[in-house]
Amino acid sequence: FGDKENLPRLALLNHTHIQAYWEWRSRYWDGKRANNGQQLGPPGWKTIQWEMILLKNIFRYAHNQGFIPSVPIMKHPMRKPNRAMLSRAKYTKEDYIKIVSNLRHDMKTRRTSRERRAAQQLLMVVNIIAKSGVRVQELKRLQYKHIELRYDDNNRGVTVIVIPAHIAKTRSRRESICIDGHNIFKMVEKWRELIGSTDDDELLLQGNTEEKKPVDIGQQYRVFLNRWSKVEDPESQLK
Repeated sequence: FGDKENLPRLALLNHTHIQAYWEWRSRYWDGKRANNGQQLGPPGWKTIQWEMILLKNIFRYAHNQGFIPSVPIMKHPMRKPNRAMLSRAKYTKEDYIKIVSNLRHDMKTRRTSRERRAAQQLLMVVNIIAKSGVRVQELKRLQYKHIELRYDDNNRGVTVIVIPAHIAKTRSRRESICIDGHNIFKMVEKWRELIGSTDDDELLLQGNTEEKKPVDIGQQYRVFLNRWSKVEDPESQLK
């Protein structure tokens, strides 16, 4: 908009140009691959929707400044999916039971101690998320000192996860109470004994490198799901 020579051309923008852009945008990733070699899919309906909102704001600004005579009409190039398709996928109780069962199976039967240990760590992560509602990105930055065991008036233990403001997505400190009493705290303590961790400042998902970065638990989970999805027994397959 700052180039005066382009202003006459901008004034000619109309609905046809905008629709041609969205059709190009929806095919932008065709034939392209990510750095890991994975085929890139087309942008989702919500992605295009948010980009349309941004583009409308830009054109509205241009119209208010007198750069273009009107705001072009925009129409989403994709058919709107139903509500279930737009909502985030949710795990059912049956999914949780199957995942826990398969992880416990891996803890006993995987060939190497490293694989069995990875299964135990992943089981701990699945339980923490399921029982506390902690976000994955928050979990990656939690330290052992943030996992506390407290007691109620009846002297019953309960696990409390303290999420500092600099870790929390909302940038507000909060505490998350696990719904299974003290079981999560015991699970974390058992994991610490297994790996020989005595430093409360260590990350809960501390990797083996000196950089003190968390392990890629997301990659571990994808490998786990992919392997179990290939199991021949249909009863052992995961969604």
